[in-house]
Amino acid sequence: MYVFPSFIHRLSCSPNERSLCHLKTTNAQPQWAKKDLVLIREKEGPDARLPPEKRLYFAMFGAPAIPISLFWMGWTNDASISYWSGLIASILFGYGILCIFISTYQYIIDSYEMYAASALVSLTLIRYVVAGGMVVVGIP
Repeated sequence: MYVFPSFIHRLSCSPNERSLCHLKTTNAQPQWAKKDLVLIREKEGPDARLPPEKRLYFAMFGAPAIPISLFWMGWTNDASISYWSGLIASILFGYGILCIFISTYQYIIDSYEMYAASALVSLTLIRYVVAGGMVVVGIP
């Protein structure tokens, strides 16, 4: 169970330090999204819902975190630099991935409504097929 093999081999981390790689991040809903829902419900009634496109704002917040964290982790992966830098970069990476996945799933659920389960299954199947293809293509 090696999350970051480069940390283990290059920095010789202890088992307690390895467990720090499993820190969790959270994705909280900002207050402006709740205010938008309140405004829409005041205009259109208590059954009004946010448009599906409003769910994509979270992806726009999280998308820059992914390349920033990957460059950060790549540039600081050296024995002379503390492993804390890479761990903080991985937290930023997790934030970006969570923002994108959660907002994408919310958008699909709000867009397809009754057929949301089929849409999510097709999205997951495509993701796994592409991941399986990358295993075949990525062999050195």
